[in-house]
Amino acid sequence: MEGKAGQVWRKRIRTIAPILVGVVVLGLAGCAWLFNQAPLAAFTLGPGSTGQAPFEVTLSALLSSDPDGDDDIESYTWDFGDGTTGSGAQVSHTYATPGTYTLVLIVEDQFGETDRTSKTVYVLPAETDGPTAVINAAPTSGTSPVTVRFDGGSSTYADGIVSTYSWDFGDGQFGSGQVVSHTYVSASARTYTATLTVRATDGRTGTATVAISVNTSGGGTTTGTNPSARFDIVDDAAAAGGPAGTTGVAPYHAQFDPEDTEVADGRSLLQIVWSFGDGLSTSTANLTGQWHTYVTSDPSEVFSVTLLAMDNEADTDSVTKTVKVYNHQPVAGFEVCNPLGGNTDADDDEQYLTRATAIAADRWDDDEDDNGIIIGDLRHTVGEIAGGKVRVFIRSLVIDESGTDDYDDYENEWFGLVVAQTGGEDAQDLLKMAENAAAAPGSTKPKPDDYENNAFSYDPEGQSFVGRGAADDVTDDYPDWFPNQAWGIKYIYVRWESETPEEEYDYRALTDAGGWAGEPTLPAYDQDAVMWHDYDCPPDNGSVTKTITIRVVDFLGAESTFSRQITLQWGKELTDDLDA
Repeated sequence: MEGKAGQVWRKRIRTIAPILVGVVVLGLAGCAWLFNQAPLAAFTLGPGSTGQAPFEVTLSALLSSDPDGDDDIESYTWDFGDGTTGSGAQVSHTYATPGTYTLVLIVEDQFGETDRTSKTVYVLPAETDGPTAVINAAPTSGTSPVTVRFDGGSSTYADGIVSTYSWDFGDGQFGSGQVVSHTYVSASARTYTATLTVRATDGRTGTATVAISVNTSGGGTTTGTNPSARFDIVDDAAAAGGPAGTTGVAPYHAQFDPEDTEVADGRSLLQIVWSFGDGLSTSTANLTGQWHTYVTSDPSEVFSVTLLAMDNEADTDSVTKTVKVYNHQPVAGFEVCNPLGGNTDADDDEQYLTRATAIAADRWDDDEDDNGIIIGDLRHTVGEIAGGKVRVFIRSLVIDESGTDDYDDYENEWFGLVVAQTGGEDAQDLLKMAENAAAAPGSTKPKPDDYENNAFSYDPEGQSFVGRGAADDVTDDYPDWFPNQAWGIKYIYVRWESETPEEEYDYRALTDAGGWAGEPTLPAYDQDAVMWHDYDCPPDNGSVTKTITIRVVDFLGAESTFSRQITLQWGKELTDDLDA
């Protein structure tokens, strides 16, 4: 039998036990930090890691997590790397200044454990504004047909040069050039929006628009007695790529004959209006034929020629035909002067210091053997240009010579073009390109004999005409209808290193009759087109590789590019890598 004392202790234990269990539980909970795991920081960066200043980024840390539970991350702290900070799971920030910034996210859980992660943000300088297009148009309203003169010459570009002017007249017709004229023809009152797009030499563009309002007189409605507009594109026997007279090589001199146009009995012709499809137009009061010259910088371009006939009652009729014009694109190429050097430790000057010595050496490398162009045997003490430079020459025009540079009468075939005449006038249908190829589609595009590896630059149509001007002048030798020399390369642009701007060379001035110091005076285009650049000498026992890119542009604006890599090598070259 239990005594009175035992009963007392059981009673006390029943009272104290719940309290002791609570104390144990509370103690264990208070030590939860002993088992805590650190959070994991992660974030997304939009719209990307690179942009132009001011560059706004949107940041989300929702990918961050805590192994102990999704709700255990207490704070998100951002260091934007530009001296500013932020907080929150989702934030945005704008970088105002170009530079490279390290963006850091720090997450912290309820027990003070942290984790961090970072990304790099690249902020580029903001692009400056492109060219500003400005249109001066007169008149901006009138009665159909109304001829408007458009002038884009007030367009400007603070950071470069405006190089091209393209016009959309808003009636399905287009044109090019700084100053153009266009005739609007409409049977009802309407407003056209003309758009000018200017393009700078760096490729950036700007646009402007102007509204042209065209009204009608006499109703301009169909009465059943409208005139009948008709014209022919006069046959050209030399055209080989399509219907006679509808195709040619730019500048293409097309002839249009409207003699089949008729008006109804009892009416008279008031005027005919020509829209040539290139932004130019004209009108006459009688059925007079028209000559028009088409040019293009594109490989080919189709122009819509429209004739509108209007009678004395203001009734009209129109008809449209097309002319397709080709421009054989120029070909860019060049060789690099690759001196012999000597390939020994005793002879460590592998460069030429003057144009004359480079030409006389006649060591031009077009990498025919595809082993690269290595200019070696360089030192920092012997034969270098002042300031530790290496002078490299390139050649982009080679004159017909005997020996290694014999291009089988290239000089005569490309620089001796002749303007044929019929009845004392320059004749389109007798015009010949280089290699005596007809100036018409369907003929073989001329290419210099033995040409390969882009050894020099040329224009397939030819380079210059002879026979009517002075022996050293090409300014008035080309056909009468050419707007300028048209055929041939006008400019060479050279980018000597990928990070440097282009240098411009006038092709004719570079090869002109003025001659160079110590060299004989020769006719125009009768000297090698040689250019040069001074590079930093490579470091001791090292080498550097440079990419040279040239861009050639013909007189009508067509262009092409070509690049070569050269390696400047310090020390002994071992072998002569010039093409065999």
